[in-house]
Amino acid sequence: MCKKSISVILSVLVTMVLALFAACSGGDSNSSSAPATNPVTLDKTAITLSIDGEATLQVLGGEEGQTVVWEAKNPKIATVANGKVTGVSLGTTVVTATVGEKTLECSVTVVIFYENVVEIELENEVQDNTSFRLLTGDTYTFKPALIDGTKVENVTFTLTSDNEAITVSDMTITAEKEVKNAEVKIACTYNGQEYSLTVYVSVDQEV
Repeated sequence: MCKKSISVILSVLVTMVLALFAACSGGDSNSSSAPATNPVTLDKTAITLSIDGEATLQVLGGEEGQTVVWEAKNPKIATVANGKVTGVSLGTTVVTATVGEKTLECSVTVVIFYENVVEIELENEVQDNTSFRLLTGDTYTFKPALIDGTKVENVTFTLTSDNEAITVSDMTITAEKEVKNAEVKIACTYNGQEYSLTVYVSVDQEV
């Protein structure tokens, strides 16, 4: 009778141990769920382009080798191919990237980009930069500056006249006799490109 009781007790203990082991194994299985995928986003949510300008969008996160479907809402303003966005005409549109069931958006604005206008300006205080009047015998010294956004230093200028009524020496002109709208040209070379400014000079006879 004692042996039978011990056997029953051992049987119960074994059953409890097996049940406990099964419960622990099941708990581990549930807790070790598959890792969550990285959230999918675009590297930019807004871009500004010029006409024919380009920018590249990238999808971040998600799974390797995932399929991305690109679309431009208004291809008359901007187009997209494999993430490369190209400006077509002025305006604003939206480019989308669809990954699975998720659609990502990027606002695209196409504008005109104005580059710096390189030009010669006169630092002298005259009536305007293109024409003025002198009396015979007068001299006038030009103080030109080349502007490329800001003043360009160490630029060499030349000065020429198309009329013998105006003679030149360095950056100084002399009014020799009466003339109307004689052309005086100031020129320089910058980054391999020649720039010039034409000033019209009229000379009156001194009374």
